[in-house]
Amino acid sequence: MRRIRRISAFSFAILMLGMVFASCGGEGELSVGSEAPENGEDARKSVVIGLLFLPPATEEAIERYNLVSEEKIVLRRYEDSEKLNLAVLSGEIDMVATPDAGVLEKYASRSLLEPLDAILNGATTDGTLFPNVVKAGSVGGACYMIPDTVSVKGMMLPSTVLDGKGDRFEDMRDLIGTLDGLTEQDFYMVHTKEIALDNFLRHGISAWVDREKGVCRFEDEEFLLLLSLCNRYAPDQDTVTANAPQNRKVLFDPCYTMDAYGRDVSGYEYEVNGSGKPYSEYGLAGRIFPAPYQKDAGYALDPGTLYAVLKGSRAKSSAAAFLSWLLSPETQIAMCERFWIGIPVNTEAYREMVEKGTRETLEMKDLIVTEEEITEESLKRRAERSLAVFRAADHYGGAMETDIQNVIREEAARYFAGEITAEKAAEYIQNRVSIYLAEQG
Repeated sequence: MRRIRRISAFSFAILMLGMVFASCGGEGELSVGSEAPENGEDARKSVVIGLLFLPPATEEAIERYNLVSEEKIVLRRYEDSEKLNLAVLSGEIDMVATPDAGVLEKYASRSLLEPLDAILNGATTDGTLFPNVVKAGSVGGACYMIPDTVSVKGMMLPSTVLDGKGDRFEDMRDLIGTLDGLTEQDFYMVHTKEIALDNFLRHGISAWVDREKGVCRFEDEEFLLLLSLCNRYAPDQDTVTANAPQNRKVLFDPCYTMDAYGRDVSGYEYEVNGSGKPYSEYGLAGRIFPAPYQKDAGYALDPGTLYAVLKGSRAKSSAAAFLSWLLSPETQIAMCERFWIGIPVNTEAYREMVEKGTRETLEMKDLIVTEEEITEESLKRRAERSLAVFRAADHYGGAMETDIQNVIREEAARYFAGEITAEKAAEYIQNRVSIYLAEQG
């Protein structure tokens, strides 16, 4: 049985700290700003941000900031998490930028991060930022990470199928029972088993991993049912190509993404392509709902890039200036409009974008074909539905806990291939992840 490395990233970092300053410089310095002598708090006016890879939106934001600010951002990209951990422990960086909330939860649990409440001058509590986003980035009651923008992950079924279910399914057995009763089953042919698993994992794995307590529970029924559901999907891409329905949405979407402000979450339509008529007896309208296995949680937040400030940084004031700029209404709106995706986490930016979108839609309404008449009132209802879903997103998913997700994928692949049972796969995952969490301390 393969296992995660016996020497974890943090254990390795601690063993190697004696050699850090001799052997571990920045792996790739992407943007350079001047640095003052290191003689105390905030002596260093540039902010050094460590990361593993650089999304285009992050790169563009940093470039814009460096054009307008005297205090520059220096980006240092590292080859792997071990080297990033060394940089965190050695003090050679001031901030970390990553889409993986699990990485930052790990740092926060070891008291390596500075709480953002003081850094952001009250913005985490005064309504400047959406409270659910602040809560999702909190560990032990304090907020340690904040995203530039987010999207929201949920699942989708026809509204009529969900009648009587309320806002969510009770558990995975409840969901699977509903899926078994659908007259159209071709949604199993749109993805391979492996891709289906990835889609489900985008909702997060906090149902099975408690990072603060350092424990996991993969041998429970919910996880076994998830594996069995994924095993119903296509065995390979050739099967998908030969059997997937064309030019229409399938009845069940395990990972529906609300990736823009004001998106109409009830506008997912099950129509005969281009006709405006439903292709099944379930009607046109869809409804979004949270992942059933996240029992005490709402929808998942998928961050663009999460930022955190290291407790040992000598440039906290400069980091605060950068984050204040990044989270300002002007920057938030510019980022969302530039890339056409992303929900702003600043409440004022969200309000302004909804108002602007409403005005522009009303001006173009004669050019838009839709079943519902476009009025200011109908657009207001759509915005309210979208905002309600956004506010109900309360935990991070997406590319989170990648090391643990990789273990899940490896053992699940053996189950999908028929080499082991679902129970054995869950047992191996439980053992490997337990060792990993123990090594992380």
